[in-house]
Amino acid sequence: MSADEWTVVPSQGTLGFEARTTLHDFTGVALQYSGEARLEGGRPAEVRVRVPVDALRTGNDARDRDMRRLLGAPRGRDIVFRAQSFDGPPLPERGTARGTLHGTLRVRGVEREVEVPVSYGRDGPRAQVSGAFPVDIRGFGIEPPRVFLVQRMEPVVRVHFTLTLERR
Repeated sequence: MSADEWTVVPSQGTLGFEARTTLHDFTGVALQYSGEARLEGGRPAEVRVRVPVDALRTGNDARDRDMRRLLGAPRGRDIVFRAQSFDGPPLPERGTARGTLHGTLRVRGVEREVEVPVSYGRDGPRAQVSGAFPVDIRGFGIEPPRVFLVQRMEPVVRVHFTLTLERR
């Protein structure tokens, strides 16, 4: 069976996160990211998504500087998700399906296993995949930041995405 190669179209998707603090919640987006997937039999056999730390923005310059420092910038580190296995039906010709990607998330050079529930389907010649999953930043050696001993960030961040892919 031959492999089917796909690449992420960043201009047609979103990738971001939601975080909570003791005083308020905030969101962030990746202004830049890349990715590719190899399907075998209509199922993901390998998936990789890369986000440059410098491309993350929350709309607050001071918080963004602190976030980049905590995540390993300016050393040029990327956040990388790599899936090696998948549970779910093949990519449908019409409609959507649900499955779970199993892989690793690398932050600050530390890798942790993650499971990512996804919804996926075709949109003409393109495919779309969306999902969300929790990430406990402490697992990557990051202590939740504090501001003036009053405001503390919760350790679990929710990552969410809707990615559009096209065949290479």
